[in-house]
Amino acid sequence: MTPKETVLAYYNALLHPEEISRYVHRDMYIQWHSVRGFIEIDSNEIIVFAKQSQKNYLSLRLEISHCIEEGNQVAVRYTNYITTPESPYEEKVLFHSVAFWELKDGLMYKGYVVSHED
Repeated sequence: MTPKETVLAYYNALLHPEEISRYVHRDMYIQWHSVRGFIEIDSNEIIVFAKQSQKNYLSLRLEISHCIEEGNQVAVRYTNYITTPESPYEEKVLFHSVAFWELKDGLMYKGYVVSHED
């Protein structure tokens, strides 16, 4: 897989947490400036995060608008959409994000993510 294909497969796997480990380097870490503040996530925590997201929302959808590859680095711009138990028929924007990824050994290794709400 190319770095871009790996990153796109990783984002698809976020919707299916049992598949994430196929794309994540064991030493992966993410520095994320999220809507809730700065957090750091490692390879184990991203799987837990994806599983919790799956439990908290009725549906979760990612819409990727940009994905640019340069060598072993990939930049992605995307929007997360959700439906909640409180509003099961209304899809809402959870947040917009830009992420910069470095791949190592063909796997997601370092991530720098910035998210903001609508």
